[in-house]
Amino acid sequence: MTIKAKLTAFSLLVFLSCLTISAHAEVHTWVCNFEKRVDENGTTHDSMRMIFRIDPLSHKAFMEGNAGITEVGLHIGGSAFSFTEKLASGAIQTTTITRDGIAVHSRHTILIEKILAAQHLGRCAPE
Repeated sequence: MTIKAKLTAFSLLVFLSCLTISAHAEVHTWVCNFEKRVDENGTTHDSMRMIFRIDPLSHKAFMEGNAGITEVGLHIGGSAFSFTEKLASGAIQTTTITRDGIAVHSRHTILIEKILAAQHLGRCAPE
């Protein structure tokens, strides 16, 4: 097994142990509360809540937000894990959560051929 494969396996093991997978392979939920928004106009207090659910059996992830429920991509690394949402416009929105629960949600919205970018900073916790 190569070092990269070992690191990938170790990262996956750490992530899964953080989720405390039970014998029933329950869906794992992370609740995120974002309190700060940063965009081209500066920094503002802007409360936003998102919920992520991970199905360990199917390896699928879903996001619940202000636009409803959508399937998202899941990337697991050694220090954090990230969710990616591919939009019909071609833009991608991401949420990254560290092992300590610190989170950033990056929005890249296309509106009338203009990019409206924003980052939301907050915390997430397993439910």
